Amino acid sequence: MFVDMCESHAIYEKASFSKIDKEEKFDKLLENTSNWQVFVVEVGRQLIGYCSLVKQFSTWEAGYYMYLDCLFVKEEYRGRKVGALLMDRAKDYVIENDCSELQWQTPECNKGAIRFYDRLGAISKTKERFSWGV
Repeated sequence: MFVDMCESHAIYEKASFSKIDKEEKFDKLLENTSNWQVFVVEVGRQLIGYCSLVKQFSTWEAGYYMYLDCLFVKEEYRGRKVGALLMDRAKDYVIENDCSELQWQTPECNKGAIRFYDRLGAISKTKERFSWGV
């Protein structure tokens, strides 16, 4: 069920995604969650949203911050405070882990998310993100 949600998120952001071996990889990752966390929201037994966080080190701050790797809510549940609930939980997790801030990014085409983050009072920092497959 979680891998299906990840796939929906990738499709929404017009990104590639392969489900191959993902269930097994997540099962193995769940054995050690010391530097990452996933929060989910369910209605009944249906997964409707999630966010994932990774603890990162900032050289400039000489300390840790939390990176919001993913935040996704199924379309039919958007506008119902599910995203805000997940962000509130993420904020609490940042505080619980003595981190200085929460950082994340979203594609420029995701205007709905950008409006949501603006309403939260988040500050946008324009940067280019690079990827280097090794």
